[in-house]
Amino acid sequence: MFATFYAHLNKAAAYSNKMAPLHDANRLLNDKRVVQSIRKGFVHGDDRIADMKNALRHYQGEGVVAESSISRGIQKFLRNAQVAKIGLKGQIILYQRISYFNALTEMDAKWLVIGAKTSPEIAADTEARIRKTSPLLRARFDSSGHQVMSPIHAGGSMQRFYGKPTSTREAVSVGLIHKSDKGVIGGIWRGYKAMLKSQGLTGNKLDEAASRLTEQNVNRTQPTWDTLTMSQLALATKDNPVLKIFGLMFSSQRSKNMQIVVRGTIRYKRGPPTKEAKVELVKAWAIPTIVNAISLVAIAAAYKGGIKRLWKFFGVGKYEEPTDPADAWLYTSQQVLGRLLGTWLVVGDAADSASRSAIRGLLREPTVFDSSQTNILTGTKQRAEDAVEGLARGISERAAGEYEKGNRDIIKGIDAALSVIATPAGFPYDGPRQLADPLVKELTEKPTN
Repeated sequence: MFATFYAHLNKAAAYSNKMAPLHDANRLLNDKRVVQSIRKGFVHGDDRIADMKNALRHYQGEGVVAESSISRGIQKFLRNAQVAKIGLKGQIILYQRISYFNALTEMDAKWLVIGAKTSPEIAADTEARIRKTSPLLRARFDSSGHQVMSPIHAGGSMQRFYGKPTSTREAVSVGLIHKSDKGVIGGIWRGYKAMLKSQGLTGNKLDEAASRLTEQNVNRTQPTWDTLTMSQLALATKDNPVLKIFGLMFSSQRSKNMQIVVRGTIRYKRGPPTKEAKVELVKAWAIPTIVNAISLVAIAAAYKGGIKRLWKFFGVGKYEEPTDPADAWLYTSQQVLGRLLGTWLVVGDAADSASRSAIRGLLREPTVFDSSQTNILTGTKQRAEDAVEGLARGISERAAGEYEKGNRDIIKGIDAALSVIATPAGFPYDGPRQLADPLVKELTEKPTN
């Protein structure tokens, strides 16, 4: 029902509010001088023209296709898999704050620091003003957390508006991620408001101008899945239900990171090579790559380290052997390299695997290939194999009288089986399981009764 309504609404909008910008855009893309300029100015210029025409087709509403039962089944699986894999994970919620760094590629740090200062009262007032002046950001606030993370949930805010609320399970699992995203947008808006206020704007015009600049910043630096700001790969998932699977095999920020690098490079080439321009170029390259990578690894390490220290307070993991400092640095380097090189889709998987293998060699654990960061599908497959192997081995060992060893393998098998069951069911297992990781290791890696 909602998919059909969304499709017809898009087509109706093509003949009303969208008509003027569509007319202008089509005139440009059909102008021979513009076409020739693109062909001369870009490598594979014809492909760039085709990409723009494809984006306009979807924007107009012609790109909406009838969904098959297979497509709906894939969407349901991926939606539930998202909940199972990232729901209630503390570091995922903290990761959203890294988006502030990306916003710096479009605004001065001075204003973003001012905007980041908040309180419950300030946040509530900011949201109310944004809702009043920005229909686009209001729709983002009203959507589910899924719509922020993946291209397969377009129309989520519309579904909720017309009486299909998010389930309690999903609201609890990804609600904090969505709330963190709203917090970042609020900080960007307040930063722009402070900047515009210093320029003399006041009243409603101030709020409206801040909303326009925030929309632009969000479209350029934050995860978005509307037809004019998503990547061509993500846009292809709208026409091909099979590609919906691959649409979730990469994080929602990856295509934006590449766009930030490309946009920064183009800006530098088009302007005079001043000192300020060089600083902006460095920001455009460093923030979505090395800064993001180091920040992600640092947040994950701090979160997992905090869990370990909490369990040690209760006597769990006290006898864990200390890690060699040199190995710890190599392991951290491997994590940063994995984040840095593993964010570029297919190429990233190969680069991530190569970097892991190199680090393993330095750790005196020689290997030709090492598994890269797994996506949901391959991860679920691996956990299913671990479940069968662990349970079978544990039962066999108990039958042979090796009760302690058998118990440890059975626990491993049950742990893996619960993860597999939770994935299609949409139960947020991995997040709470992460909190119990030191205890599970204690039960599965040391002798126990």
